[in-house]
Amino acid sequence: MDRTSFNSKPSQLEGSLSGINVLDFGHYYPGPMAAMMLADQGANVIRVVKPGDLELPSQQYRLLNRNKKLLTLDLKSVEGKAQALSLIERADVVIENFRPCVMHRMGLDYASVKAQGRSRHWIRPFLNAQSGPGPVLPC
Repeated sequence: MDRTSFNSKPSQLEGSLSGINVLDFGHYYPGPMAAMMLADQGANVIRVVKPGDLELPSQQYRLLNRNKKLLTLDLKSVEGKAQALSLIERADVVIENFRPCVMHRMGLDYASVKAQGRSRHWIRPFLNAQSGPGPVLPC
C-alpha cells in the first residue's frame, strides 16, 4: 500500500491545499470532479475504484483522475472495508456520491464513521435529489 498511503511521498503539486488528505469514492462526474479540483490545488487525493471498473471513456477517466493516486478496493469484502476505514481514519476530507443508502449498507457512511469516533469533513455531490418535498425513505 506504499503507493496509495497518505504518508507516501507528497504530490509534486504544491498549492494552497498541500498537506490535506482527500479520499475520493466519487462516481461519474460530480464526485471525481470535486476531488480533481482539490488535487489541482495540491491536496493529496486517493481515488478508490472497484476492481475492473472503468465508468467513463478513457479520456474523461484520465482527465478526472489527474493528480490522484488510484487504489482498487472491493468495498463489499471484509478486507476492502477494513482498508477503506483505515484510509477514512487518516483522511481530512471524504468525497462520495453513491446512490442513497449504499455507503450506509457498507457501514462506511458519515453516521457510522462518526459513531466510531471518526469525524471527517464529508462531501456528497450528487446529480439526483436525495431530499426534498417528497418522502425521504430511511436506509
